Amino acid sequence: MATFKAGFGRVTITPPLGVKMAGYYHERISEGILNELQANCLAVNDGENTAVLFSCDLLYCSQGQIDYTRELISKTLGMPIEQIFIACTHTHTGPYCLRGNGLEGPLSLDNSDRVDMPYLDMLARYMASAAQLAVNDLSEATADIGRNVVRDVTFIRGYRMKDGTVRNGPGFHHPDIVGYAGEPDETLQVLRFNREGKKSITVVNFQVHADMVGFNKISADYPHFLRETVETVYPDTHCIFFNGPEGNLGCTNFLGDPNLYDKFRATDRLRLSRHVGRSLAGGVMQIYEKLTPVTLGTIKGTSKTVEIPTNRVTDPDLIAKADRLWSMHLDGHDDASLGEGMAKITELARISRILKLKDGPDAVSITVHGIVFGEVAFAGFPGEPFTSVGKGTKARAPYTMTIPCALTNGADGYFPDADSYRDGGYEPAASVFAPGVAEKLTDTAVELLNELK
Repeated sequence: MATFKAGFGRVTITPPLGVKMAGYYHERISEGILNELQANCLAVNDGENTAVLFSCDLLYCSQGQIDYTRELISKTLGMPIEQIFIACTHTHTGPYCLRGNGLEGPLSLDNSDRVDMPYLDMLARYMASAAQLAVNDLSEATADIGRNVVRDVTFIRGYRMKDGTVRNGPGFHHPDIVGYAGEPDETLQVLRFNREGKKSITVVNFQVHADMVGFNKISADYPHFLRETVETVYPDTHCIFFNGPEGNLGCTNFLGDPNLYDKFRATDRLRLSRHVGRSLAGGVMQIYEKLTPVTLGTIKGTSKTVEIPTNRVTDPDLIAKADRLWSMHLDGHDDASLGEGMAKITELARISRILKLKDGPDAVSITVHGIVFGEVAFAGFPGEPFTSVGKGTKARAPYTMTIPCALTNGADGYFPDADSYRDGGYEPAASVFAPGVAEKLTDTAVELLNELK
């Protein structure tokens, strides 16, 4: 086989101030920059085939924006669409990236007034530039891998209560909390490409919501501090981060020390972001000198599409009620019946989902994307899978290292597991998919990766 090569490209994708920010159920206008947003690109080449894998500091990209960008990159580099893999880190302090409407968009049914189209056009060009830089940087490479466990930075967001329900954000040490509604995946994965005479490329994979900074200033959140710390400690490497299935994983532990998290959130939430990023960097450092070789091989990229039933409500009375409550919300006068805090957000998510699906469809297509080379595989899901999807894919895929990635080549919303629909909580309330979606997508990813073996 021809020599395997790897390359790296990085560009800044920070939008101009004044753009509307994505991530919450209220409007925010960007008014400052805490740290720059980046598009980081890994290029790999087996002597015949080239693939590019992006990690972008964005909440998500809609299917329209993904298609527009992949087509531009394909045209620019002469590369098949299936070998272009675009994942987002899911930072909640960045811009809307919605080109066209559909099931995407957590805020309203029509997001056109929230989108800065000139920025989206430039974003695609910036990403094509990052891909070109990565391809230009291709150099002979070997690879090493390793895993570590990083404790106390990712937690299940739902809590089982005494009444049998599951609640998000119940408050620290709420007297009715029975325990966590599941187990987080605390596994950190590292894939390092070693290149003679050039910087190595360190790929890091972990899973937790990038929702720590908040407020109205642009930030890449904890991935910024992870990359910055790794590259400071190891100045001879480039660091790129891929967020794994984080749909039900957050950074706040409501059974932990309230002083720690309350202090972070009430005074300087950037400190919490820095804490998580540097904790993950510490996990990298613990194993960085002990990584073991892995075999690289022929690059293959493909996708598999499955039909998933939607979580549609057809009762006209429920639809009318949802329409009334949503109109009140948009007018800034929420009905008191919605409650407060996360209870209110959960109800708003449910209402939004009912209205999105009031005219159908009854089923939608979801596409899982895979790129493999030798004993390394990337599996991309176009939304926010629950952690069980990542665990299942890693356990069942026939590769020495499988890197599952959230929000890849699309933004279709939450993919909760079956238990969560039974128990309740924010994510199943928001999900446009019927129970079984997480299990079906896990099966699909494993089938796809087996076919590429």
